[in-house]
Amino acid sequence: MAVQLLAAVVFAAPARAADVLTVTVTTADDDSTSCTPTSCTLRGAITAANASAGGAVITFNIAPSGPKTIAVGAGGNNPLPPITGSDVVLDASTQPGGGAVGVRLDDPDTGDRENGLVVQGQRVTVRGLSITRFGGFGIWLTSTSRDSVIAGNRIGTADGVTPLGITDDGMRVQGGGHRIGGTDPADRNLVAGGANDGIQITNSSDNVVVGNYVGMTADGLSRLPNSDSGIQITGASLRNRVGGTTAAERNVVSGNNGIGIQLLGTMRTDGTCASPEQNLVQGNYAGLDVNGRKPSPYGNQGAGIELGVCARNNTIGGSSAGAGNVASGNHDDGIQLDGRDGPGGTGAVCGNSIEGNIAGLDPTGSAARSNIDDGIDLDRGACNNTVTRNVVAGNSSDGIDLHERNANGAKTSGNQITANTVGLAADGLTSQPNQQHGVHIRFASTDNTVDGNTIAANGMSGVAIETSLAMRNVVRNNLIGLARDGSTQRGNRGHGVLVAGGTVGNTIATNIVAGNSLAGVAVDPQGAATATDGNRISRNEIRNNGRLGIDLLPVAGVNVNDGATSATVGNLGLDFPVIQAATETSVRGTAPAGSAVEVFLAQPGTGETNGEGAAFLASVTADDSGAWCVGGLSVTGGVTATATDDRGNTSEFSANVPPAGTDLLCAAPTVFVSDTFSRSVTNGWGSIDGFTWSGTGPSADYSVNGAAGVIQQSTTGARISTVPIGQQNVTVRTRFRFTAVPSSSWIGFYELGRVNGSGDWYGLRVRSVAGGTDDVEINRSTSAGGIVKVGAGAAVPEFSGGGWYWLQLEVRGDGTTTTVRGKVWRDGTTEPAGWAVTASDTTPSLQGQGGVGVRLLSNSAAGPAGVEVDDFTASAPG
Repeated sequence: MAVQLLAAVVFAAPARAADVLTVTVTTADDDSTSCTPTSCTLRGAITAANASAGGAVITFNIAPSGPKTIAVGAGGNNPLPPITGSDVVLDASTQPGGGAVGVRLDDPDTGDRENGLVVQGQRVTVRGLSITRFGGFGIWLTSTSRDSVIAGNRIGTADGVTPLGITDDGMRVQGGGHRIGGTDPADRNLVAGGANDGIQITNSSDNVVVGNYVGMTADGLSRLPNSDSGIQITGASLRNRVGGTTAAERNVVSGNNGIGIQLLGTMRTDGTCASPEQNLVQGNYAGLDVNGRKPSPYGNQGAGIELGVCARNNTIGGSSAGAGNVASGNHDDGIQLDGRDGPGGTGAVCGNSIEGNIAGLDPTGSAARSNIDDGIDLDRGACNNTVTRNVVAGNSSDGIDLHERNANGAKTSGNQITANTVGLAADGLTSQPNQQHGVHIRFASTDNTVDGNTIAANGMSGVAIETSLAMRNVVRNNLIGLARDGSTQRGNRGHGVLVAGGTVGNTIATNIVAGNSLAGVAVDPQGAATATDGNRISRNEIRNNGRLGIDLLPVAGVNVNDGATSATVGNLGLDFPVIQAATETSVRGTAPAGSAVEVFLAQPGTGETNGEGAAFLASVTADDSGAWCVGGLSVTGGVTATATDDRGNTSEFSANVPPAGTDLLCAAPTVFVSDTFSRSVTNGWGSIDGFTWSGTGPSADYSVNGAAGVIQQSTTGARISTVPIGQQNVTVRTRFRFTAVPSSSWIGFYELGRVNGSGDWYGLRVRSVAGGTDDVEINRSTSAGGIVKVGAGAAVPEFSGGGWYWLQLEVRGDGTTTTVRGKVWRDGTTEPAGWAVTASDTTPSLQGQGGVGVRLLSNSAAGPAGVEVDDFTASAPG
């Protein structure tokens, strides 16, 4: 989330003390620095104002009345003197008969680098000028300037229609605390027709840019392009505000031949960034005219709004009424975050908030004003940005597009795409399709989350994840193919979700996927050189789609269960479960051994043999023979099921089976020990179910308080409490909570299985890491080899002190080889269907029977740790 530290800025008029000098320009000549009561040039007036210690007011009264032109430095490179004094007002709107823009400063010479007007002093006001044809900047607020006001000027055009452009930026803004424009129409600057940026703010902070037209004619209706960006904020520029939440603060930034509004950092020679940060861009039209229409033939030739290299922690839009920008009608993207040549790692264009904007529609959010490319584009290293509550519709390419790494290897990663409306009007009901995918994740886009969006009516798939470098993305809790009301079908014209082209390790979970033209979820290798596998499809509601609920391509339709896997089929073509029997209370069947089976109510009335899972019912793990059974259900129609293996491959849906009778088909698992710790014990944990808990270390570190078993270390190190159940294959399950998380280093909590007389064991360890990523892994401990990590670990959500969690360990083997699996989840949330970690081990001393227990580990850096344990059970694996 971008951080905003924008204080209210009050721009005071210069002090009018008794010694304020008033000087009047009476001639359009520029041939001297003379300034007398009867004859005063502008050059002379500026010189006199600079010499006044108490400030100055420069007015105009050049006879005869009417607009006047001052040919600055005619015949040579002879610029006006800079305004070096403070509290100076230069007001050309005072020229009799000249109107709001009474005096034109024009450079008739070509090939020089003269600036129109240079401000070096503080609290300077410039009003009522048109500035044309200068070879440098139109107005330059230098690094020494502060708190100035530039209002009511025209730069790059005299009549508001004809380009008489500035060769460099129309305005170059340095120093800081300036106001450019204002909320009164008379304060509006028109900056257009120039050969570079309209307004550039560089290494300058705390400026406010409001109420201006940039790149448009004076009526705000037609293009009068600046050749590059309309407004650019670059370098280490902080806390600037462009626009605001009211219509009077709105800038119309359209018609530019580059980007409309751009935030662009620079790379230093040491590889670090000079970053624009904490800037706020609100309420602007970026690509549309003043009436919210697209100027002919388009708005800005580049993106409407771009955050470029090194732009960090900025806000585009916001949560307040009127804060959203309208970035529509552009010849490129509506809003773009592009890290192109920025640093590697997480510094390219990161930590920004894009909230409450419209991209691709008119300001009412109802009529299409297409961007030629994507609505919102996150590109080449954009990371950890939040894109939320935007309306993204009517665009000629994708709605929201995430793609590519930058030149230094930074991936597009860690972005949160939440609560957007994609492919519908702002009412969340009317179709305004993006012509391609609603949300498109591709190339080197990893670890992004698409959560809680409405994605409907798009011209291709609702969500598409493609190519082998797009990995570990999460798509959850979205409406895909439905309007925002959750019931009206507004199907995407392709698949609801497409996972394709070698992408791996993605999760599609807890979405409602309905009404799409093709499959609900399709996994398609598309001829990729590497397998498209490990894509978990879990607990979704999938219904009323034109093809299968889940389709593992390339062959459309139900695959044949053949007991084999193939890299040429999506998710390796994992076999779907076979439901052998179903009653109104339970379902029994077979599936690939050890797979997580999810059971659903099948969509009624479609006639599909392998249909769609319309509502999730329950999950269960198939045993080593592939058998599974789940009870406690309320089955009112046909059921179907999916299987997911340890790698995360999810199958197609099984054949639909109607329930018959009410018999319970599942036998309850054997429970070896179950402890709810409802007793009170000191100096140990006492006994349960005929077994006595045995602990290591000081007995005073163990107690039972009537609700939980407690280990509170008196010193750092390891504490182990076990019961000797003497079982080879076992599932250990318990609730636990750390009494506090560490402020430095880490602490670990373990479930143990096969604890033998030599102190050997298998363990599932979770770890709370101060200032790092909490994780889970499988350990093996032997007297000969010590404690060793087995298999790969996994990151888990951050543990909180005092928060309850569930931990489940399964140890299962045949006397030669053992499979150990584990998972962890927060108490009160749904238990994961699959396992977080899995490993295989053949250590001889651990292939027999043993006890079960728990272990708490701390080190000297973390200090003594504490844990509470409840609802501990050890049972035969299901």
